Amino acid sequence: MTRSGPLTLIVRDHPLRAVQHELQLHGWCAELPLGFLGAEDVQTYLALHFPGHRLPAGLGEVLYERTEGNPLFLTALVNEWVTQGVLVSDAGTWGRC
Repeated sequence: MTRSGPLTLIVRDHPLRAVQHELQLHGWCAELPLGFLGAEDVQTYLALHFPGHRLPAGLGEVLYERTEGNPLFLTALVNEWVTQGVLVSDAGTWGRC
């Protein structure tokens, strides 16, 4: 998996480059680089995102391996699993379907 970020906007003449430049020119944005998460950070995210969860013990490790700790990929994957019904809430407790 390749890691992309601000460099992609500069090197590849990405369409968002003009938007980013305009926002920065007017002081309407600031770049906040996100670091990659460790395996323990993923577990912490799951615990905070799914309070009182009954998730499988190895789920954090699977998510860490699939996303390589990229926080944007992590949240997108977890949200997709919720949307698809892979992770479901039962009376306020989250578990695997």
